[in-house]
Amino acid sequence: SGMRIWHRLVRLLLVAVACAAGPLGPASTARAEPLSESFVDPRDGASYPLTRIAGHTWFARNLGYATPGSHCNADLPENCERYGRLYRWEDALTACPSGWHLSTESEWQALERALGIPEREIEGRRNRGTLEGRRLKPGGDTGFEVQYGGWRRYDDRTFKEPGTASAFWTATESDPLHAWHRDVDDGDDMIWRSPVVKHYGLSVRCVKNRYEADEYPGDDT
Repeated sequence: SGMRIWHRLVRLLLVAVACAAGPLGPASTARAEPLSESFVDPRDGASYPLTRIAGHTWFARNLGYATPGSHCNADLPENCERYGRLYRWEDALTACPSGWHLSTESEWQALERALGIPEREIEGRRNRGTLEGRRLKPGGDTGFEVQYGGWRRYDDRTFKEPGTASAFWTATESDPLHAWHRDVDDGDDMIWRSPVVKHYGLSVRCVKNRYEADEYPGDDT
């Protein structure tokens, strides 16, 4: 009957939409555009590829600028070359070059919404989403190109081995002793959100300033 034909057409349309979206969701949700230009840090000459996600321009590589309190993972210079440096939160706030700033909690949330994490999970803790973290990993469609730089503990000054996990500061405190951060793990496709003690050493991703001021507060909301 005409009704059965209509239902069949609707099902075929839904299948076509799902196939076009692919396993990671509709391409339109990514709102990501790896950029052809790069940024050269005038302080040390280091070059950083860039990507634009949800209206923000991000470094597509971990910051490697040497500050007095920063470290290479395991204190090996080759790890700085491969993964960038690890910064305590107070150092991370001012480590980015002029015209850039440490990514904020609201900028990470904008990125996560663009990837497709449901709104009800955005401010949750621990792992959120399903496959969104995969899109940030090397070869993903966002150009973010996570580098698994590990981290440095503040209590015993030991390091999380690089190559399997990443941990990124945000510029946003959760309380006076902690700040929000993100993890993307090589063995997991979700994005972890939790507070971390500010004395830990984590990686930094810089975001381009939208305003004239070179210094940003703890968050831009």
